[in-house]
Amino acid sequence: MLSLNATFLYQAVLFITLLILMNKLLFKPMLELISRREQAQDEPLEQAQKYKTVAEEFESQVRGKLLEIKQQADKLQTELTREASGQALARMSQARTEAEQIMEQARLKIQQAEQQARSALDAQAGSLADRIVAQILG
Repeated sequence: MLSLNATFLYQAVLFITLLILMNKLLFKPMLELISRREQAQDEPLEQAQKYKTVAEEFESQVRGKLLEIKQQADKLQTELTREASGQALARMSQARTEAEQIMEQARLKIQQAEQQARSALDAQAGSLADRIVAQILG
C-alpha cells in the first residue's frame, strides 16, 4: 500500500505553499487585470448604448416637433386659403354691385336722353306741323 513518509509530507507542504503564493502573486492579480479589462471594454459599450438611447429619444422629440409644425403649417395654409377665398368673394360681390350701379346709372342717363330727345322732337313736331299746315293752306 501507500506509505506516508517525510518526503511526501514535505512535497505536500511545498505544493500547498506554492499554491498559496501563486494565488496571491499570480492568480488574483491576473483575475483583477482581466476583470478591469472587461470592465474597460464594457464601459464604452454601455456609454455608447446610453448615447444611442439619448439620441433616439432626441430624434423622437424632433420628429414629434416636426410633425406638430407641419400640422400647424397645414392648418395655417388652410386658414389663409379660406380667408383669401372669402376676400375674393367679397371683392367679386363688391365689383358686381358696383357694375350694377354703373349699369343703372347708364340706364337712367339713356332714359333721360331719350326723354329729352322725345321732348325736343315733340316740340319740333308741333312747329313742323304748324309750318306744313301753313304751307298747305297758304
